[in-house]
Amino acid sequence: MALQSLFFLLALGCTAWVGGSLPALFAAILSAIIANTLFLKPGSHVDLITAMRTVWFLVSAVVIAFAGRAFARQRAALRRNNESFS
Repeated sequence: MALQSLFFLLALGCTAWVGGSLPALFAAILSAIIANTLFLKPGSHVDLITAMRTVWFLVSAVVIAFAGRAFARQRAALRRNNESFS
């Protein structure tokens, strides 16, 4: 599940960069549900390790969502600053 999580986090970073933190958080919740649904063996139950991986994924997703929001704000501030000097 580690490689799948990497792709989900990459997509989440793009979502946070373009859409902001709210769409990124929504995408994080959906991707956690999808990852646990698609990548678990049929008939298996969620054990402690799977639950901890999901929690770490969601924590990473929240950090990425708010970092993307901060980067977008910084980019907008730099753009405004550059326009005021032009």
